[in-house]
Amino acid sequence: MLLPDVPTALYASRVAARLLQRLRVPFQLDDREAHVDASVGVVLNSPTLTRSDDLLQAADIALYQAKTAGRATYRLFKPGMVEKLAARMDL
Repeated sequence: MLLPDVPTALYASRVAARLLQRLRVPFQLDDREAHVDASVGVVLNSPTLTRSDDLLQAADIALYQAKTAGRATYRLFKPGMVEKLAARMDL
């Protein structure tokens, strides 16, 4: 999901939390009740992330951190996550 004009990280966090909350609501799929949860990686526009590939990679790293933290959660991308992931990959 791309959101234009996100003013702050707090705003982005609230959007991610609301999205996760809405996804938890069960829904009907044919004659069965279905449940969905998700993990979300959030990245804000930054002068250091100039290409769309950079933004997608940062979002993917944040998503990986969210999945590592447990189900149905989100994480905001922080530059230190790159080093943390690289150290983990070295192991």
